[in-house]
Amino acid sequence: MMFYDRMQWAGEEYMLEELGDEVNGLKKAGTIFDNEVMYWTGYCYRYWHYYTNESSKRIYTIADAKNHERVLARFSHPRCRDGN
Repeated sequence: MMFYDRMQWAGEEYMLEELGDEVNGLKKAGTIFDNEVMYWTGYCYRYWHYYTNESSKRIYTIADAKNHERVLARFSHPRCRDGN
């Protein structure tokens, strides 16, 4: 079993910034999600893949980023954090 190593992505943001500077900005397309939504979406996808061995494409058809955003909003609601 392979384990996720955050260091394999070290420098990812730097490389995207450099690319953006070189081409005078990267064009944004579609819905833009905040970093927290994308972090947890990626985390869930990887866990789901390791647990079921399903492809990312299949997982995305079942639970896309918009779905993750709705679910995450429920968990980040103040009443959820208070346990009420």
